[in-house]
Amino acid sequence: QCEQPSGSSDNDEDCDDDNDDLYPYDSDGDGVDDACGWQQVSAGGYHTCALDSGGGVQCWGDDDYYQSSDTPTNSGYVIVGTGKYHSCALGSSGAIECWGTNDVNGSVSDAPTGSGYTHMTIGGYHGCVLDSTGTIECWGYDGYDEITDTPTGSGYIDVEAGYFHTCAINSSREVECWGHDDYDQVTATPTSSGYTAVTACDYHNCALDGSGAIECWGLDSVDQITDAPTSSGYTSITGGYGYSCALNSSTGIECWGYDGYYQVTDTPTDYGYKAVSAGTYHACSLDTDGAISCWGRDNYEQVTDIP
Repeated sequence: QCEQPSGSSDNDEDCDDDNDDLYPYDSDGDGVDDACGWQQVSAGGYHTCALDSGGGVQCWGDDDYYQSSDTPTNSGYVIVGTGKYHSCALGSSGAIECWGTNDVNGSVSDAPTGSGYTHMTIGGYHGCVLDSTGTIECWGYDGYDEITDTPTGSGYIDVEAGYFHTCAINSSREVECWGHDDYDQVTATPTSSGYTAVTACDYHNCALDGSGAIECWGLDSVDQITDAPTSSGYTSITGGYGYSCALNSSTGIECWGYDGYYQVTDTPTDYGYKAVSAGTYHACSLDTDGAISCWGRDNYEQVTDIP
């Protein structure tokens, strides 16, 4: 975990740990400012990736397909996303770079080669991006038409890839989903409007409305639908395999659903978080100091090997 250091810097700035082997460190010798913490974290299948203060990518956990060790060595990335066995990053120019397994229908090699993309999301074996016009482009596994059925219009404000399906929010703030539908995760999509965020999980989805209330639909085998919080004021939402997590208005994290690896029970109980990301069976959070915490399944040290 990125601890607040006890060392000091030349400029008396936060987070300088006086150790070049640990992150964050004073790389140029003139101190590290108080934005030195991690900027984003993404929990994937059995690995995790994060962006450091310079937009560099670091990954840890499962590396069977080099989804952790083949991370780009340059910096300037603004989003990192993790799938089941691959990862992708979006650069400051809006270009995409992916690494890891390419065995499932071009999840790596078929990534768009252009630039100017503004948002990226990585699902189990496919990914999607938004361009500056709000047009969605997807690539990778298409066994359930999660690529073929991608909407062709523009004006979308969000898109989120799940395991074998995808959901998006259009310009009217309605939710649209397509792809795998065995558990009505597509056909049971709410028909109202006013949604501000959506997460596509394994076989269920959740969305936030304008009041920050949560609405979930799809498979409910482990109460991932019925146990969703009933209050409002939530600011972000994420989902994994049979469970979901949300950030509440008090900057605390709440998770519900499948708890086979304590990904619900071991959720942090304190406050001061600004982001949470749910992977298959583990989840990670980012606090306001830029420190990462992870919990849940740790079979590849995707929880304990935080840099």
